[in-house]
Amino acid sequence: MPCTPYLPDAMAEAGGGGGGGGGGDDKGRMLSRDRPLTFDALLAGGFIELPLPTTAGGAAATPAALASHPRVLYGRLIAKTPDNWADFDPRRAFAFAPWAPVKARSFVTDEEGVRELTALRGDAAAALLHVGWSSQDVASYRDRVVKLVVFEALAPRAPHATWDHVFNDVLPAIAATGAAVAAPPWDADVVVNRRFATVLRQNRALVEAVDNATPRVTPNYPDARIADFLAGLAAGEPDWLFARRLLDQLLYLGDLFDGSGRTRLHDGTQGVAEYLVESHAADDARVAVLEFAWR
Repeated sequence: MPCTPYLPDAMAEAGGGGGGGGGGDDKGRMLSRDRPLTFDALLAGGFIELPLPTTAGGAAATPAALASHPRVLYGRLIAKTPDNWADFDPRRAFAFAPWAPVKARSFVTDEEGVRELTALRGDAAAALLHVGWSSQDVASYRDRVVKLVVFEALAPRAPHATWDHVFNDVLPAIAATGAAVAAPPWDADVVVNRRFATVLRQNRALVEAVDNATPRVTPNYPDARIADFLAGLAAGEPDWLFARRLLDQLLYLGDLFDGSGRTRLHDGTQGVAEYLVESHAADDARVAVLEFAWR
């Protein structure tokens, strides 16, 4: 997430520098539901706009040609240690990460989610819970600096992060390019990766029914491979829990992901709308950041 249901340590590391903080209730209320939420409204509400990257010639990059096109906003809540925030470009909040080269999609929320989260800018714990973090994870991250990173993109909006979207669109797309990633759990053979996507789509009810939280294990399995699951399937011993955790490895479909298109919270209620967008560096987009305070 920002709006990922569960962020393992490596993804939610880093912290520090710039942007807002607590005590922003008045500005938070400026993001009124009575008017469309625009990028400029974010800036009026206390967000800090990032400068555009410079080109090879030293000039500032030009935003994508958005002026004459409908635009949408996506946001992601990020928690990092202060030292790591100092070395982290928020534009990379939606990009491939060195610790997670297989993550070809990023969880984000929409304008309504940004409004809801901004209203919680004075309570970082409540904001993290609202995007689907567990209370245990929130308690262990109180030394982190929490920021909401928002970028502007061309319409139309991506589909909601539902099971239909995962099985019918996302999984086949990333399986087609997984061999190029050259990192587990992908196989070097694209045919193997596509076979995995097909098997999961054909047996999606079994995968969806898995309780990925019981028993709970670390969400990162550096030695887990798709080929291992397919070998068990060929032997007549398919392990659907293993398949479910491979999805966690590939897309951060963690313990609280239920495929409804909204984050599922630790108490079973729903939080913000969530989407899976293609991971990218957002170098040609307007990006703004708002820092949250801990109570």
